[in-house]
Amino acid sequence: MDQVRDPWTKVGQHPLCEVMSSSPTTLTHRPPRSSTKASTEISAKTVEVILERLEDEARQRVADGFNKWTFTFGVLNVLSLVYVFAVYPQHFWILYVAESMFFIPFRFYKLWFKKPLNQALHYIDFCWITNIAFLVFFCIVLFLGGPNVKMFSETFRSEFFMIIYGISCGPLLGALLVTPLPLVFHSFEIMASVLIHFMPPAMVYILRWDSGVMADTWPTFFYADHTSLNFWPSGQFTRSVFGNSFIYYFCWAVPYMIWQLAIGLRLPSKGKFDTVYHFNMR
Repeated sequence: MDQVRDPWTKVGQHPLCEVMSSSPTTLTHRPPRSSTKASTEISAKTVEVILERLEDEARQRVADGFNKWTFTFGVLNVLSLVYVFAVYPQHFWILYVAESMFFIPFRFYKLWFKKPLNQALHYIDFCWITNIAFLVFFCIVLFLGGPNVKMFSETFRSEFFMIIYGISCGPLLGALLVTPLPLVFHSFEIMASVLIHFMPPAMVYILRWDSGVMADTWPTFFYADHTSLNFWPSGQFTRSVFGNSFIYYFCWAVPYMIWQLAIGLRLPSKGKFDTVYHFNMR
């Protein structure tokens, strides 16, 4: 069996000899000056690159709207949502209407002028279409109705709110779990996305667990019984949270798929409009 030979065969060449030997003739290992100088230059260049990238990111944030006013507005907006949710839950849906009337058109405006491709067609995505439908319904009952005026029948409100329950606690809330959205307070575009996914589930939570307060405050806007919902079909497919939500989803999905296959897949190649599909696949 061959022995494994130590390459440091001469006395004074083994690194341990630098510590163990007291002889003044022992060699001390020092890095070459040229190597030290090169390492210093590389480190300095690395720091310069990092600082330049940080400055580029800072300039990009300013270009995206970061300043003390937008940041303060974003923080106060989130605090107001939490406050109304906790203290005045019966009015939380009005805050949802107000927020949607600002953020949804604002983000559409920003998407329309996106470069290099117009992203306005992102609004035919399921989450945006759903929130627009919710907004239209609540605006009708808020601005065209009144405390004692029933804009819709009890049956319609019951069926519609089952859709709100299913979609809010299903796709909208699920999207937050799959693709978490950051709270970037100064970015109204990102906060708009947070709003459409977070506020509908919070609203149906209030309807379910504070239904008595909602019925006392808004007796004609919401149907009376939120405590005995039919979550699964029983006897018939409709008149349940799952059934109504399933039908609503496919009422959107089928036309959207047809449009995507017939028109949407070729839009980016024409150099003008982008789609959610292409945006997510990049």
